[in-house]
Amino acid sequence: MAEKRQGKQLKKYWKLLQKNQEKLDSLNRRWRPSFKTYLTETELVNRLAFL
Repeated sequence: MAEKRQGKQLKKYWKLLQKNQEKLDSLNRRWRPSFKTYLTETELVNRLAFL
């Protein structure tokens, strides 16, 4: 079940993984339903990298 959720998260946010690290928003937190919490783009990429 967890693998399915991780796959959906990668599918939804794959563009952020390709984005240059300097261009990621590290200040504004937005609600991320897949993670059920508020995350910046930088935090989101870090979480996706360690799935």
